[in-house]
Amino acid sequence: MFFAGWSSSIVLLQVLIGCVLLIAGIAKFVGGIQSFVQVVRQYRLLPSRLAALTGWAIATAELGVGTFLFAGRMVPVCSALAAMLFGAFAFGIAANLARGRTDISCGCFGATESRISWWLVARNVVAAFCALLIVRISPHAPPSQIDRVDASLIVLGLIGICILLQVFVRLYRLPVPKERLANRA
Repeated sequence: MFFAGWSSSIVLLQVLIGCVLLIAGIAKFVGGIQSFVQVVRQYRLLPSRLAALTGWAIATAELGVGTFLFAGRMVPVCSALAAMLFGAFAFGIAANLARGRTDISCGCFGATESRISWWLVARNVVAAFCALLIVRISPHAPPSQIDRVDASLIVLGLIGICILLQVFVRLYRLPVPKERLANRA
């Protein structure tokens, strides 16, 4: 069968998408769901009264779908839901960019200072494609438990590296005390 050798790659994709959605959902709740609801309102794609419900639904769906994908449960259904989430994100961002509205927080990991861009549209389209690839291939390439553990360790390691890089970037951006500036001159 053509897909038989793809099981490790598919599991890695599945765990990666699961982690991204799980972290995004957690970030929205930890950062304050009301802040994320405001981001949803800024997109101006829905009536204002639906923004709160939509904000909660997105964050909850990310948590649920991410958890199930990471755990390897209901993979085809959750991958299809992930593809729909990423597709909706791409549509929302593209619609606002087409209107010339670039000053909106992307909302990817809660209310952040990151602004929407065509790069985010492309990233979400690629993520949706990857999720659909999982839907198509996962029934034909069931993973072994070792594949799942390996994929989980790889993804968690990559997340750890990304967190360390963020810490270094923030430390690098810290303002230099005035005494040190005076000593440099």
